[in-house]
Amino acid sequence: MPISPQDPASTAQAAAEAGLLQELRNAHESHIVELRERACAAIEDYVDVLRTAGEPAERVVMAIKDVARRAGLTAATEVRTASTYTVQELLLEEVVSCAIRRYFHDAR
Repeated sequence: MPISPQDPASTAQAAAEAGLLQELRNAHESHIVELRERACAAIEDYVDVLRTAGEPAERVVMAIKDVARRAGLTAATEVRTASTYTVQELLLEEVVSCAIRRYFHDAR
């Protein structure tokens, strides 16, 4: 269900997205273990706003990936051993995992 620009939910979504984008940019150069401490709360806030607006899980994941991409996180383009993934690729994986956990954890 799309949100109109005048809708208060739209303002909440924009604020949550801006917070997430900033946290991901900050976490971009951090070690993967620090991601949960630095960004997971922002990810959860953004997921909560989107789920409350009625967005299905698939659209939430797409939105999370879009924000992560804008923050400089990239997806792996080929299958490799875990030790050869870049920090950005590992962070993106953790961002998406955190979003999925949040979406389904409280949806019961």
